[in-house]
Amino acid sequence: MSNHIKCLLTICLLTVSLLSSAEDTPAPVEQEGSNFRRIERDLQGLQAFVYKHLGSEESPLDALREMPKDAASLMFDKLMSFQSQISKLVSRFEEFEAKLNQLEKEALADKKLLEDRLKQLEDHHKSAQNQAETTLPPEQLYEKAQILLKEGKKEEAEKLLTTIHNNHPESSVFKQATLDLVILMDNEGKFPEAAAFAMDIYKKDPQSAEAQQALLKMANVLHKMNKDVEACSVVAKLLVSPDLKPEFKTLAEALKVEIKCA
Repeated sequence: MSNHIKCLLTICLLTVSLLSSAEDTPAPVEQEGSNFRRIERDLQGLQAFVYKHLGSEESPLDALREMPKDAASLMFDKLMSFQSQISKLVSRFEEFEAKLNQLEKEALADKKLLEDRLKQLEDHHKSAQNQAETTLPPEQLYEKAQILLKEGKKEEAEKLLTTIHNNHPESSVFKQATLDLVILMDNEGKFPEAAAFAMDIYKKDPQSAEAQQALLKMANVLHKMNKDVEACSVVAKLLVSPDLKPEFKTLAEALKVEIKCA
């Protein structure tokens, strides 16, 4: 229940208290008596509140001054009238609060519908975008993936690189795209996936520079997986590779010492 209604209920309790005081007071009640004065003061405040919220311009002081000196019974009737007015005011506040609650529910329902519709549109846009990207030549996909990597959009770039790996194994950018996947998986701590992609490059073209780099990456991730025996085997295979690039040979020998291969 709102604070306004709680306040009005408090006023109702005050009204009941005033009625009880007036009803229990021995007759006749003198206007100059302290009990009448107390009721008069309380009535002024109560009447001013009711007139304020019901829009009446009647002055509560004038109303009291016009009362006869022996008007205890009229005061009682006045309080009963106020009690009825307060009850109506409480009802109006309750109706207003109920309407606000209904409007709030309707607004929440409309918000949920809009959010669902927006999500559907976003999903449709992403689906259309992905479908359009799969029709691009692998070289364009790779160029776009490199741009995304420079922008720090690794997840989007990974999707394009994976598309090249899965759908374009004969393309000129297959080995480099797969090598990029090895690096991404290694950086993300996905060591088994990194090792698998590295093996794909080696199987595709064992004598290529990309294959040498892939073997070096594979040995590293196997070492990170505590598979030092397999890592040493890969290092040994790499060191006996023909036309091994000097920089890869240096890195392979350093890794051999680090792993403590025989």
